[in-house]
Amino acid sequence: NKQAAYHKLDQLRASNDNTTYNVYGVVTSYSYPRPTKGKDFVTLISIIDESQTSLDLVFFFPEGCSPQVHRIGDVIRVHRLSVVVYNGKLQGNKAPGTSILLFGGADSLNDGDGAPLDEDSIHPYQSLPTPRTGTAVNYTFTQDDARRTLSIAAWGRAFLTADQPDPPNADAYLRRIADLAGDEAEADLVC
Repeated sequence: NKQAAYHKLDQLRASNDNTTYNVYGVVTSYSYPRPTKGKDFVTLISIIDESQTSLDLVFFFPEGCSPQVHRIGDVIRVHRLSVVVYNGKLQGNKAPGTSILLFGGADSLNDGDGAPLDEDSIHPYQSLPTPRTGTAVNYTFTQDDARRTLSIAAWGRAFLTADQPDPPNADAYLRRIADLAGDEAEADLVC
């Protein structure tokens, strides 16, 4: 069985020649599947990896077959990801044969005492595509894949919990909810 080659997100390039990539990433934001104007449902997932390059993934799947991310910090593995330019930015899309595995983040990939799980104990909480028949999805997951999953999950936890400096004048537009009045009914919440 040939080991899949993986790319860091900073190595991805848009292509018109059906080039696809295999990637791992840490989820930084996501949406739940929502209906489109057609028959499919769309799911948006933003990911980052150790190259500190982020990528938006936009997946269209039939109802009930979409990725269902549990939380920020989860790990995603995508095989055969197509990369395009959309609105001047790289975007990952489903290509023929795309497969997706979703894993809990670092907090769920430990033994309860904080020690990482044994490589043989790592399993995805979702694998796609999900056949409509409900049968199991076949995928290859080697010990190298388990090590990569543990490694990027630990990196993701450190990255997501690191104190990030606020941009200059970050509080210039912040207002207390109690101070909003009249036509200021719309507001962004920062928690």
